[in-house]
Amino acid sequence: MRLKTEGKTPARVAGVRPETVFAMVAAERLCYAKGVDFVVTSCTEGEHSPGSRHYMGLAFDMRRHGIPAEWVDGFCAELRSRLGEDFQVILEPSHIHVQFSPQRALSGTAEAATDQPING
Repeated sequence: MRLKTEGKTPARVAGVRPETVFAMVAAERLCYAKGVDFVVTSCTEGEHSPGSRHYMGLAFDMRRHGIPAEWVDGFCAELRSRLGEDFQVILEPSHIHVQFSPQRALSGTAEAATDQPING
């Protein structure tokens, strides 16, 4: 696993939640199996859309330019399968976005199935 260090905003893992670490490990293992580098380009830093899961430590972006174009869709599908229904894997033009976004409330937590935490 490598964090992007070049550019004006290097990737940082400060504030990343365990669910995101789990997804990063799964993505790294898939990259290793496919023989491509796994580079995290963004976690909690940088500019994202308002309400983004990045700011909550529940999302990361990974580089996609090392993944051959002819199998990037299959790569994303396999990563979705490995992560399960509580994660979204979104193929963007410049990167792959992965976020923890459960479709139902989690037992023992105050977080709902929306992109915003419940204020109790």
